[in-house]
Amino acid sequence: MFDRALIVIFLLLHVLVLIHGENSNLTALVYETAITGPGKTNGWDGDLGVPFIFNNRYYFLEGDVLHQNYGRIPNAIGWCSDIANCIVQWNEVNGGFPYPFYYLLGQSTVPAGAVTIGGVAYIFMMNVVNWGNGAPGSVVANSLGIKGIPPTPFAPTSIKYGDNSKFVNIAPVLSPDSETVYLFGSGLYRAAPISLAMVPSDSIEEISAVKYFSEVRNGNPVFSTNYNDANPIINGNVGEISAMWSSYKQQYLVSYFDFQRNGASVLRLGNSTYPWGPFDVDTIPVSYTHLTLPTKRIV
Repeated sequence: MFDRALIVIFLLLHVLVLIHGENSNLTALVYETAITGPGKTNGWDGDLGVPFIFNNRYYFLEGDVLHQNYGRIPNAIGWCSDIANCIVQWNEVNGGFPYPFYYLLGQSTVPAGAVTIGGVAYIFMMNVVNWGNGAPGSVVANSLGIKGIPPTPFAPTSIKYGDNSKFVNIAPVLSPDSETVYLFGSGLYRAAPISLAMVPSDSIEEISAVKYFSEVRNGNPVFSTNYNDANPIINGNVGEISAMWSSYKQQYLVSYFDFQRNGASVLRLGNSTYPWGPFDVDTIPVSYTHLTLPTKRIV
């Protein structure tokens, strides 16, 4: 299973960059949040979260949700309107039962990345067929794209990648001109590098429109329609990825955990002017304890 504490930290870094990228240097801010806590979220536990902004709401997706009264719910969706005073409202029915935004396909089907285009939210899901002996390296997983208007349930698109492809965990990023969605992807769970694909934003539902970065030739990026031509842009043993374009930094930012065979990991943050790199990668020291809602500034 996922290391839940690590995944929560990963989610928080994405929230931090997403919300504060416009007016902070991204080096001195640390926020804490979690799906567990007092009030309506009491008794919940979630895994692998994805934040995004839609119609002036801050949305939070959580996979593999567990509830002390209702057991396992595949995926939950929550939101708040003020990130500075964020008390998350979770989409619930039947007096507190979390209503899933998507159903379970394998042993786990969890959100890995999100982007909003033309009034629709597009979510990229990692689907674990078999956890095997756990990560790194022995998990069988694939991926798929879904779409919807939050907080209502989502429907599948034609975006699908097979077991242990190069794009099992996908973090989508809309280009500054909104014309292109870049897909930062990792493959064999916690045992593969990061590769890059691109798709026109008006064709994000179509797998046939996706092209894969292969190399830089004469100073220009080369993208191919052949999936097998996809080459790494960042090396490492990567699982979950968080990526964005920062208008403040005028760079693409990619954060991820880099794993060793014994399961130990380090958190890394890469930055580049171009989505295909080269990336300047640094290691981020992280320490954490129990995390609770509401979100608050702690540094």
